[in-house]
Parts: sequence; C-alpha cells; structure tokens
Amino acid sequence: MTEVDEIVEAMGDGPWPGALEEFRVGLLDYRARAGFRVFTSLIDARRLYENSSERPISAYSKYWDVYGHDEYLDALREGGRVLVFRFDLMTGHRDNHWSAILDPSTLRVLGAERWIKRSS
Repeated sequence: MTEVDEIVEAMGDGPWPGALEEFRVGLLDYRARAGFRVFTSLIDARRLYENSSERPISAYSKYWDVYGHDEYLDALREGGRVLVFRFDLMTGHRDNHWSAILDPSTLRVLGAERWIKRSS
C-alpha cells in the first residue's frame, strides 16, 4: 500500500505535460473522496510493456476511450522495476479508471493512462 499523499507530494504542483496533469487532478479528486491509500505492486516494466502492447489500442477503441496510452508505453519501454496501481473514477461505468506507474524509490509518476468505457 502506498499513501496517496506521498504520490501527490512527489508530483508537486504541476502543471505536468499531457495526460499526467489530468492524472494529477484525478488523483486529487480520488484523495478528496477518502482515497488515502492505493494498492501498489512492484513489477518488471518490460513485461508490462509487452503485455500492454500486444493488442493495438485500436482494438479497444470500439469500447473504450483511452487517454495517455502512448506516453504510458513510452515510460515502460525504459525497463526496470516499477510500482503500478489504479484507482476508479466515480463517473459513468464502474470500470472507468486511471492506471499509473511510479518510480519505486521516489514515487515520481512515470506514466498514466485513463480508461473510460463508451456507452453502448
């Protein structure tokens, strides 16, 4: 488990480029909804990269709006060990969420992608 306040502190005030700024705002909203902790897992970035890039994002676009996916994959390409976590959005579908990767030693956010289920 990782304290959300530690991640927010590591991010600072921003603004951050691209999807990371929206992620920062989403994380602040999550914290305000009593999300004081997130469950993080330490994993191999290369393995996650391979799993995440197996299917092109276009395969998901019929069902999902995905924001920040390319930057997320770019951050994983560097390899090494990373912390991963996700938190749910409180809008729309129950599977709407942010996924993020952190540097395990500094908790700096390396990448984040937002998944929002399209209405059918």
